[in-house]
Amino acid sequence: MIKLTRSETDADAAVINRHQWPVAYTAVFTADNSPARIFVMQASPDPDVFADSLSCIANAIQMTDLPEDAVATGSPFYRIASVTKLCRSALAATEFIEKVEDAVQDLVDNLTSAATLSVASEVTITPSA
Repeated sequence: MIKLTRSETDADAAVINRHQWPVAYTAVFTADNSPARIFVMQASPDPDVFADSLSCIANAIQMTDLPEDAVATGSPFYRIASVTKLCRSALAATEFIEKVEDAVQDLVDNLTSAATLSVASEVTITPSA
């Protein structure tokens, strides 16, 4: 349902980020290779000082509730399909990779469950007296 591609760090990026471990992901839907905007970003309150930051992997509700690619009025959150996280160590990068992949698995499981929900039965309740 969702394909995650984790990009390798090229030699130039490794030199520039000697004390950081970049982990870059791109997500696409397997059905049509369209961008899967699953990475929830929080817009910086001051764009002149801070960059937007990764908040979480979207849940099933956020996949429809949060806007794509830019914030909407009333909320600092939005979803994108590609993200790069600079981790403080190789161990932190490994933990980040594991958490992202576990969260995406949960998202796929929940989206699949939601898609299969249907009305199984209908009951009319009347007074018993």
